[in-house]
Amino acid sequence: ETFGVKLKLKPKETRSIAIGTYIVGKGTAWFADLSLKIDGKDYTKALQYPSINKADTIYNFNSQLKEISLTTDNIAKLAHTAQIWGILKYFHPAVTSGKWDMDTELFKFIPSLLASKDQSTTEHLLQEWIQHFGPFQPTVERSTIAEEKIAAAANDVWIDKLPYSNKLKEKLTALSNVLPVAPNRYINYFEGAGNPQFYEYSYKTVPLSDVGFRLLGLFRYWNAVHYFNPNQKLSAQPWDQVLTDFIPLFVGATTKASLDGTYLKLFSKINDTHAFPNLSDYYHKDLFGRRAVGFKTNFVQNQLVVTELSDDLFKTGQELRVGDIIIEIAGKTVTGMIDSLKQYVAASNESALKRDLPSRMLRTTDSMLMLKVRREGRESVFYIPTRAIESIKYTDTEPKPAIRKMKDSILVVDIGVFKDSDTQRLKDSLQGQRGLILDYRNYPSASMHDELRDMIFPSEKDFVIFSTSKGMRPGLFKYTHPVKAGTANPKAFTGKVVILVNEFAQSASEFQVMAFRTIPGSIVVGSQTAGADGNISW
Repeated sequence: ETFGVKLKLKPKETRSIAIGTYIVGKGTAWFADLSLKIDGKDYTKALQYPSINKADTIYNFNSQLKEISLTTDNIAKLAHTAQIWGILKYFHPAVTSGKWDMDTELFKFIPSLLASKDQSTTEHLLQEWIQHFGPFQPTVERSTIAEEKIAAAANDVWIDKLPYSNKLKEKLTALSNVLPVAPNRYINYFEGAGNPQFYEYSYKTVPLSDVGFRLLGLFRYWNAVHYFNPNQKLSAQPWDQVLTDFIPLFVGATTKASLDGTYLKLFSKINDTHAFPNLSDYYHKDLFGRRAVGFKTNFVQNQLVVTELSDDLFKTGQELRVGDIIIEIAGKTVTGMIDSLKQYVAASNESALKRDLPSRMLRTTDSMLMLKVRREGRESVFYIPTRAIESIKYTDTEPKPAIRKMKDSILVVDIGVFKDSDTQRLKDSLQGQRGLILDYRNYPSASMHDELRDMIFPSEKDFVIFSTSKGMRPGLFKYTHPVKAGTANPKAFTGKVVILVNEFAQSASEFQVMAFRTIPGSIVVGSQTAGADGNISW
């Protein structure tokens, strides 16, 4: 029997391919007359991957870049190169079709750029670099998209700001008018919401000391956000300024802690609660500390309050209580810690920031953590034992029911516990009830707006519009058709619908709340949600 396996490989990063067999259960398996063919040929005679230039393989896991002098001129030249590299990467047809490895091309170009002594030489190098990738044909047709359908327009202001001739600027403007071709070497789009899917090499074995790869990380992220984030205009800082500001930070980030911290600062600049990272480790232990406490805290009315105790081994007389207000941690005021740590937290709003700060504030390298606590108007100092953070497991003290009845004929549904299998029970329980409370102060376990479509929605209404750049030039976004919630149902639940939210309502929670708000008379109660309602692109 013949078996075939198709693998999508990254030849640059593929050192070996392992092929094996295994048997499930008891018994013996014998294999004989095995052969391995690639594209129909014996693997020893198969063609090499055609686009590998052997002279360029020295750049695969070593940028060949040494120390970079951080003069004002060098920082500006590197910023311009990052922007031009990005427009080549996402627009030039020879690049998007896969002919060029843009990581390698960047590493090859930077040394001559940094060696340039004056602006005219720099411009000549940039002109030659663009020509190096071959000719391209800009599209002159005007967009047929109605203005009201445009969600975000491409931002090419950076081209006008370049300190070079109009000839170079016109070349870049022409390049920005090249329509995309498919398939694209670096970008595709997910079905449904149409958010981008990025194809990049991971370079997991590259040493931290390689400054070229540190800059590559910044250049990749800056361009990905510049061309594929429809909410760029919501950032608190001009995006081109972010690039200039962060070049020195990435050049100087030579330790795991400093590099993690630099990435976290960069991610926070898009002001999006969905910008959560997994860098050198999940907890960023080198930056925030490897140890923590097990009890939970939240900001309540701008005070850091103990909200849930754990199995921490408190010493006699050192027990915390729920409701204790923490005013100092390891000798630092809570206010001071907020100011120093908020630069590392990506958040759409103050509510999400305050939600995510406590887990970083209560981290340490020490075996004990000193806390100054206010309880009933009196201040006390406690020394709390800490544990390795990965050993801390948070569990709810009591499992919550998916559906519970309150007095006065009101049902409460816990969205985090409710499963699809609970739908019929909820439908039966709703009979004769005066009100329904949907508790969205957590993440849903089911698509509630679909599960309850024919139960509590009296009619079908639009509730959300997406934006996408799929099929369009990078940087330009159009609105999709509205998505509807509910269905026409004269027998729908007629009681009051109340939706509870707070800063823990994020993404799918916010999405579903939007759907339930279309029910006439429904009301949302609580505090500001996390402000991250959209799909995630890794």
